[in-house]
Amino acid sequence: MLIRDRLDALFEDEVFADLFSVDGRPGLSPGQLAMVSVVQFAENFSDRAAPNAATWTGAR
Repeated sequence: MLIRDRLDALFEDEVFADLFSVDGRPGLSPGQLAMVSVVQFAENFSDRAAPNAATWTGAR
């Protein structure tokens, strides 16, 4: 995937570490959440269309 290959270093979880608490249940990977937002914007997916697109992409 071209987007991930080019932007992966920008969205490492360590970059976001100071923004999250060390207490409580661990959250989702902030790097992955940021990457999803970038891909959603780049592909012009609405909030409703993005999960369906992710499902089909993962099924290929």
